Amino acid sequence: MAGKTVNIPLEILAKAESLEDIEDWLIVNDPESVKGLMESRRQHLCGELVSLEQVKERLAKRPSED
Repeated sequence: MAGKTVNIPLEILAKAESLEDIEDWLIVNDPESVKGLMESRRQHLCGELVSLEQVKERLAKRPSED
């Protein structure tokens, strides 16, 4: 999915409770994204990517830029 931009309405993002909610919306509204999602999931399971939770943990540990 690299290099592709998908516009997700703000109301969808606001209602989403998880990444799966956003993925579900993409499956219905942008079927071409399914291929990219499957590849991303494969890469994550192989340890090639980190989870959203891991990214958030890393960001929380960074010193404040204030």
